[in-house]
Amino acid sequence: MDPDRRRLGAHRAPGGSGAAIMMRMVHHIRGRKRQRGIALLTAILILAVATIAGTAMTVRGQVDIRRASNVLNGDQAESYLSAGEVWAAQILKRDLTDNTIDALGDQWAQQLPPLPVDGGQISGHIEDLQGRFNINTLLSEGRPQALQVERFRRLLAVLEIPPELTNAVLDWLDGDEEAQFDGGAEDAEYLSRQQGAYRTANRAMVSISELRLVKGFSEEYFRKLEPYVYAVEANTAINVNTAPAPVIACLVEGLSLSSAEDLVKRRGTAGYANVNAFLQDDIFTGTGIKSNGLTVRSSYFLLTGEAWIDRVRRWRVSVIQRMGVGGPRVIMRSKGWF
Repeated sequence: MDPDRRRLGAHRAPGGSGAAIMMRMVHHIRGRKRQRGIALLTAILILAVATIAGTAMTVRGQVDIRRASNVLNGDQAESYLSAGEVWAAQILKRDLTDNTIDALGDQWAQQLPPLPVDGGQISGHIEDLQGRFNINTLLSEGRPQALQVERFRRLLAVLEIPPELTNAVLDWLDGDEEAQFDGGAEDAEYLSRQQGAYRTANRAMVSISELRLVKGFSEEYFRKLEPYVYAVEANTAINVNTAPAPVIACLVEGLSLSSAEDLVKRRGTAGYANVNAFLQDDIFTGTGIKSNGLTVRSSYFLLTGEAWIDRVRRWRVSVIQRMGVGGPRVIMRSKGWF
């Protein structure tokens, strides 16, 4: 071998050729850069996760605080609504002493303006339920009451609801399990429905919302009728001083809605001193109207209350029975139909 070549070979690195050494150095440098890049990405990821976790904890904390606040505000609103029931009972009790009739000019009939309370406001109003038609007076001891049945038929007609639906209501209320009236229905028909089968009540209605279950009563019909009916298990009379025009129109055959509206205007808020004074109105001349089931004094009232505390709203309807002994008492509460 050439001595010069041997001399050059003696200066080579033990790992191989210079090109190989250079390649290893490049890979080593790239590896270190890759590791630093991965470390940087890992650090960024850890920071992002920590940030998101911290944000989630903050949001969750805010949600928990809001939820707890809503619960507290809801409880406070319910307390105000209960206080409203006490207020209504006091007003009705005082009215029983101060007046001999119930009319729309009485203090209880005045709308309570929104009243500021701690953190919000409360409002409410009292309505005489006996200005409406009591569905449960259609039957007495299981038998249809002819006068009340005819009045109810006329009420449906005035409201442009098929009067024949009266028979379905009668079958819903009576105690037997056989359809007794044309167009009526009992368990056999209600249970044969493919969807939402159920039995008839065969008893007095507890809530007018039951009308939604009665054969033939669509939601449209229910909405039309709802403002003019109620349901309590008592043989109540219609208060002619508070009854609206459609209820007045149903009292006797041949009385038009427009005539009933004229009578309501003449009645005003003072009302009539007694039923006879009401019957002496010229509008009833020759009609043969009966005084049965009519009154100028009421025992059942509806309180509608609403309370706002911060962002929380609560709404309640309460049926109040006013009695001479023991004072008024709440016999039913609901957040919807009564």
